[in-house]
Amino acid sequence: MASRRKSREFAMQMLYQWELGGNTPEQVGTSFFNERKAESDVESFARGLFRGTVESKDKLDQLIQDNAVNWRLERMAAVDRCILRLAVYELLNERETPPSAVINEARTGHALKSTGRSCRGGIRSRAGYEYNRCKKEASIAHSREAGNDCFRV
Repeated sequence: MASRRKSREFAMQMLYQWELGGNTPEQVGTSFFNERKAESDVESFARGLFRGTVESKDKLDQLIQDNAVNWRLERMAAVDRCILRLAVYELLNERETPPSAVINEARTGHALKSTGRSCRGGIRSRAGYEYNRCKKEASIAHSREAGNDCFRV
């Protein structure tokens, strides 16, 4: 969906501005859309992604660090950290978005914006884990709905 793509792009830009600009999340949220025009659903989704990612930063950073092979978070380019944080946040919290769409958007964003290789392995490892976890949960839920209660979590 084009509007979700634009929302992710805006959220990524807001995260980058927040990380490098030294402004509070509230300042970034207020000023960002004063300079840009967006449909209300695009703006709303972008603000939600930005706010949620910022609020979950410590948890997201730990997950990324735990899954980043041969990369420390502080060695990653700022844009790579922002892309990874946003993707992992969306994988964990936006259940209506297919994991494959999140992964594709993150990889596309990485190809267009990143300066290095630090993001690629992180997207694959964490996103792959989350994708498989989501598939398993969906399978269990579907099995329970069908009356098969052989899965006990």
